[in-house]
Amino acid sequence: MNTTHNEIDSKLEVAEIIVESRSVNYNRVLDLTDPKVQEHLGITKTQISEILQPDSRAYELTQQIGDIAKQHSFDAIKAPSQYGHDTLIILPKD
Repeated sequence: MNTTHNEIDSKLEVAEIIVESRSVNYNRVLDLTDPKVQEHLGITKTQISEILQPDSRAYELTQQIGDIAKQHSFDAIKAPSQYGHDTLIILPKD
């Protein structure tokens, strides 16, 4: 949970945040932490972490990755965090 709080604190200024923890199962997760997936996509963990840095280009790239994952019926994306833990991004169903 500390990783979640650190990421939220570093990116958002909000008055109140509610964070909850749940156990969930997803059938199809695009695992960007898996070296085989990184190799298949032609990217490295360092490049993924750089994409997650806060700037305008990063937003465009992360949206493109999310759109591609949704087009290929993924339920979520697992990505490395700049804080050393993995992040799970849940993709909304249209």
